[in-house]
Amino acid sequence: MKKLSQKHICISLHKFEKKVEEILEYYRDVDIVIEGHFHQAKVLDKYISLPSLACQGQVAMVKDGKVVFTSL
Repeated sequence: MKKLSQKHICISLHKFEKKVEEILEYYRDVDIVIEGHFHQAKVLDKYISLPSLACQGQVAMVKDGKVVFTSL
């Protein structure tokens, strides 16, 4: 727990769009990739990086068939 409490997770990743391009290379045959690992709260083409409630104060919801980020 001590190690986790010292971890800095609320960061904006430098060159994240390039990372997404690399990730999507592994998922060419899918319609959408939804990932919670990086918590960047971004939608880039068919890639969705979920927000973090602790960092952005948002959650992802599906509304009218689309993923939207909503503050609580």
